[in-house]
Amino acid sequence: KLQTALICGAFNVESKNTIEMLDFNFTEKESGLNPQLGSSTKDKHWVLVKANKKNVFDIRNSQISGSNENAAIFMSFWLFSPRSLVNLLAEPDMPKLDMFIGAENGFALYINGNCFNKKVTEKFNFEGNKVENLPLEKGWNHLMVKIVRGSGDGHWNMNTRFESNSSEYLKQMLSSVSR
Repeated sequence: KLQTALICGAFNVESKNTIEMLDFNFTEKESGLNPQLGSSTKDKHWVLVKANKKNVFDIRNSQISGSNENAAIFMSFWLFSPRSLVNLLAEPDMPKLDMFIGAENGFALYINGNCFNKKVTEKFNFEGNKVENLPLEKGWNHLMVKIVRGSGDGHWNMNTRFESNSSEYLKQMLSSVSR
């Protein structure tokens, strides 16, 4: 379970649906962001956010600026993988790591600067939407999740958790808010 991360936003846009917001570049180079606590992206500060006891990040009530309508936020964290999950030749018994992301309207997952997965969601799913086979390199990997929200009622929440076919692998993983 992810308990702490950096968050930045809200970045607002008019008249875009969820798919358009997932494809829209709210910053100069979304995939190239390297956030640090207190740094800024387009006049928005990166702040520390903690999940509640149910492992849910309450975006709406976090320290973000801007409107919660037709907006995106970015959540950033680092994962340490004790083994490569991309090089089958070097790791013939390579474990599998899946990530489950709960987001209200949609999300895009970036791993080490590359967009790995985008998904439109109709409502917040506490169990999360499964993103299979994360391609982590051995060592520290930067994960960033763009979370979008349209207009209307509802909360703006996010949660994430990880599952692996190797409990030993999961025990060796580490997370950090910055590197």
